[in-house]
Amino acid sequence: AKSAATLMALAGDEIVMGETSEIGPIDAQLNIIQDGMPQQVSADHFLRAEQEATNKLVSNLPAVVEAGRLQLASLSPALLQLCRDSQEFAKQFGSRQLRSHMFAAECLADEATWRSQIGKIVDNLTASSKHLSHGKMITAADIKADDDLKCLKILSLGDSDPYWLALDDLLHRTDIVAKSQQFGKVLMARDFQMVGM
Repeated sequence: AKSAATLMALAGDEIVMGETSEIGPIDAQLNIIQDGMPQQVSADHFLRAEQEATNKLVSNLPAVVEAGRLQLASLSPALLQLCRDSQEFAKQFGSRQLRSHMFAAECLADEATWRSQIGKIVDNLTASSKHLSHGKMITAADIKADDDLKCLKILSLGDSDPYWLALDDLLHRTDIVAKSQQFGKVLMARDFQMVGM
């Protein structure tokens, strides 16, 4: 589950992962044209570039200050606001999913503690400085080793686990049907199924 699919996974009571399963960062992505080529870039990259340029403005070296001014001048205020808004939307959406589902009982018992913990989770998953690439694979082992993510409820299954084998079989069968019927996405949950083009 990557990007928006990770956001959907955060809405579960737990995330079932096998040895080859992964989630990914949820940092907002912007479609831009760079050197005449369309690219997807993390909104957080622009915000980090703004911070780096701002930090240069306090340097004692005039050349560094000028470099910071030039860098800031190249960043559109409207684009930077879009980046802040997009990142905040991803954080709010992820937080809402976790509060409403995976950590609903915990939030009822101790809202302040869990609001803080959920904040750490979404800050981690939206930080391009932490994951460097939107395509970063975050495995069950990575989650267990990360201080911010280790409280996520992960059901980690081995390759020979009967439940995992059934899920893997369902995935392969769904993939065959989706490709033969030209479906783009298949969403399934208990008592719910949606197929989209």
